[in-house]
This record gives sequence, structure tokens and C-alpha cells, in this order.
Amino acid sequence: MKFDWKQPQMILQTNHLLSQNLADRFFFKKKSTEKYHLYRPWSTSIDDELMFKVKKQIQVTDECFIPLTNIKGKNHPLPQQELKSIECQLRRGHETQLIMFNGHVIHILKIKSIMNKSDYKGNLLDSFKRLDFQQGVVVSDFYVYFVNHMKDKSIAFRQLKDFIYAHKETPVFQREGLNCEALNKWKLEQRAFTYDYFVRSNELKDYIYKENWENLSLMARHQLVQVEMCRHEYISLKGFKQWQWHLKSMEFFSQAFLSELAATYIYPLRQIAREFPFFDSVVQDLIAQNPEDDFRFLLERIFLGNGPEFSNLDDFFCFIKHAKFFLYGVNSKISKAFHKEEFLWVENFLNYYQGLCESLLTQKLIQKMQMLVDCQNWFFIQNDRMDNLNLNEHEALNLKAGQLIKLMSSPDPEDNLFFLILEIKTEKSLSRKSIEDEVHNLLNDDLEKLVS
Repeated sequence: MKFDWKQPQMILQTNHLLSQNLADRFFFKKKSTEKYHLYRPWSTSIDDELMFKVKKQIQVTDECFIPLTNIKGKNHPLPQQELKSIECQLRRGHETQLIMFNGHVIHILKIKSIMNKSDYKGNLLDSFKRLDFQQGVVVSDFYVYFVNHMKDKSIAFRQLKDFIYAHKETPVFQREGLNCEALNKWKLEQRAFTYDYFVRSNELKDYIYKENWENLSLMARHQLVQVEMCRHEYISLKGFKQWQWHLKSMEFFSQAFLSELAATYIYPLRQIAREFPFFDSVVQDLIAQNPEDDFRFLLERIFLGNGPEFSNLDDFFCFIKHAKFFLYGVNSKISKAFHKEEFLWVENFLNYYQGLCESLLTQKLIQKMQMLVDCQNWFFIQNDRMDNLNLNEHEALNLKAGQLIKLMSSPDPEDNLFFLILEIKTEKSLSRKSIEDEVHNLLNDDLEKLVS
């Protein structure tokens, strides 16, 4: 398909539900859906700081009106049929994106509605007032996808095409509940794609997580970059100031891990409920009938969007504890339905999802997660003692805290909890043998074994 990056246009993306490996295990191939999104170019000739102003208005008023114009700022309305397709998708509650590109930076904005200029009652940015246009989109959130720090246009265009044509597993704005506005938007994350952010992101991608960086959720990646930025900030500090950066690193790491758990275990359930109304109906019945208050409140947060998915790891432990009973209840109700293709697909999904939950227990990940809880508690206890410590005690604690965070962020799958989640998601073993294991095996293998 020919893509003219200088003109606004509707683009069609293929969204896949869940892991990339589902096609191998399902009787029905991995369910894919086609989603419509909009592309719009922009130029610094309109305003050098256009996107900063758009982001600021979204942060202040929760929305911003973006006119549909070409690269030169000329009116470029979309065909009526394309507009109807987008409006229909918005009514169904599916995430719809506006992709904006100026040759160097890719921004992704969440579309709230499409309307004519004359119908919009909010404030229009001064940068857009002088443009001649008829149609526009109202956006409600803002994500910086790529910044061309290398000043190589070919890299920027390749990134744009990869994003547009690649199959998607999870949405960009993935913190939204089903029936309410998002409670944790990207605009609240204050994601600044600075050069330092770019460097730390590439270090994680190239040296720590290597081929697995793309398998992590966007929110987890963002928070892991924040961990690394904090780790590099504390080097020139001492005492309590250094401790504060260690504490920030620990908080970001914990949030990143919760985000990855939510992306792995919660977003698939939400997406299934959105794609299959009968599944959502079954879940709502089970929520109403659930006698366990803690688990019922957790399910309400997950499926109704009344708060963050997991406030802490205890929430996740509660979810896993009751997940088997919950999935059995859903399966029982669905098995009584007519066995059309979509019902069989959901049944297969539930079998897969049950295995996803059980793999946590068989790989003893829960026990390792508890270590993260113990580590957090240690940080909280030490933080309460800070006022009563002398400089030497501060330095001793800082050394211990720095070593803990370094181990948790290491490329060693035995120390870094994220590798255990990645093993479950990708169904690939990421553990590696140590030099001790290799030497031990070498000394205990005879020559015939080595040759064979």
C-alpha cells in the first residue's frame, strides 16, 4: 500500500489478541481484528513548538482540537465513508489513534471524537487559528513514540512505517477501563523523550533485555528507563540525598513490575470482554455473585476500570489465588452456550489463560515476587530511620540499596524478575548457564560425549 506521508489519511492496522504464540496452540488461529486510525503530518513552519503546546493544552483541559490539514497546513478533509468508519469505531469504545509526524518525531494521540470546526466549542490553539480547515479531531491523551536524536531521516521514516504496518498485540493507551475514562493517562506520566531518556532506553534494549525489550509493555519500559535515570543521578550525591534516589529507583521498579503483570494478566481479559459482549456479560454475573469481598472489588477494578489494576503485589497475589475458581466459573457458563466459532475461540483462550496463571506457580515466580515485597518493606523500614542515622550509616545503607537495585536490574535471568515474566509470555527459556556450570559439565563429560 502506497503511503504519502505529506497527506492526512486513514490507515488500517491489524490487532492481534494476546501473545504471538497463540496461533501455534489454538484450534482457531489467533483472533485478529482490523482497527482504523488516522495519520496527519505537521511541519515546524506552522509552529516550532506545536506539539509542546498540544501536550500542555491536553494536560490543562483534558483535550485539544487538531485540524485535518496536509503538511503545508492546507485543508484536507477525509472521505465521508472513512469518517463514518472512524466514528463507528469510537462509538464501540475501541482505541483510535491520531499519528502525527514531522520527519523527525512520531507522536501518537488518542482520538476522543471527530467534528467540524464550527461545532467545536473549546479553545483552539493560536497555531491553528490562522489555518483554513473544516474538519478536525479532538484528542485526549499524548504519547511520544519516537524522537530522531540521531538526525537521520531514514531511521525516522522506517520507524513510522514499522509502527503503521506492524501487527499490534497491545494498545498504546492501555491503562483505560472498559466503561469509564482512563484514570492513569500517559499525559500524567510526564514522559519526556530527552537525550538522556533515549540513551538509557537504548542501554536497556541493547545490553540488558536484548531481543526481549519489545516484548515488554510500553508502560513497563517507560518505568524501567526511569529506574536507570535515577540510578545515574545519585552518583554525585551522598547521604540522605543519595538515599532518596535509591528510593525513587525502587518505586519505579515496583511500578514497572506491576505494569508488566497487568499487561500480561489483565489486558487480555479486558480485550476479550471488549471483543465479545457475551464474555463481558458472563463476567459481570460472576462479579455480582462473588462472595469474596477482596476479590470482587479487584474484579470490579479490572473490568469496570474503577481504579488501577493492581495497587501493590498483594492485589496480584489475591488475583492469582482466586483466578482458578474464577476461570472455572466463566468456563462453566460459556460451555452451556451454542458452540459457534467465537465461543470455541473464547474457550480456547480460557484454557490458554489458565495455563498462563498456573505457570506462575509451577515456575515458583510467586516466591520470587515475595522477595520483591520483602525488599520494598526493607526500604520502607530504613526510610523511617533516616533522621537518626549518621553519615557512615547512611553510606552503608546506600551501598546496600544500590547493590540490591543493581541486581534487580541486571541481565541475569536469575536475579531480574522481568525475565521470569518474559519466559511465560514468550514461552522461551531465557536462563543461561554460569561459567561454574560450564566448567563443571566440561570436567564431568567424557570425550565421546563432547564429540557427539
